Amino acid sequence: MAIVFASGTLSGPTKLLQAQETVISSQFTDSSSSNTWRSMSGFSRSITTIGSNSKLLITVNLGIVKPQGNTVGFKFQRNGSDVAIGNADGNRPRMMFRQTDQGTDTSHSDGISFSFMDQPGGGAGSSYTYQLYFYHENSGTLWVNRNQTYSNTSGAEQGVTTSTIQILEIAA
Repeated sequence: MAIVFASGTLSGPTKLLQAQETVISSQFTDSSSSNTWRSMSGFSRSITTIGSNSKLLITVNLGIVKPQGNTVGFKFQRNGSDVAIGNADGNRPRMMFRQTDQGTDTSHSDGISFSFMDQPGGGAGSSYTYQLYFYHENSGTLWVNRNQTYSNTSGAEQGVTTSTIQILEIAA
């Protein structure tokens, strides 16, 4: 059976060697300086591969992402080096994906999911860290797992969510 991903095809008999997950159920707020990459608190995971030619399917799910007024970019690093980012092009920041504010609506927000395949090398220990690059001109805040207004009401738009990082090691 072949599994087709954007980064290539994994074919032949496959076997799931291990599965790891980090669940982040707390609300995360960031309002520090813009235009710099920084790690998101709690958004990291380490894994040591079992197989010599294994691939890792890494999935991140952010329950709610609300950047106030502008845009936030995201990327993963493996052992301090960027993985699965866009090609270099001038001074543009290289990232995995980005989220843009929905305007003046402070109650409604989007969730984001992203997956990619990585092949770190057999038996190697790898530490994956999720980073953000927040852009705001004067001031702004990023909320994760909650919306901007965070009112204590029963409307679905006020709900709190969880975010996850999942790593599946697949033998080729």
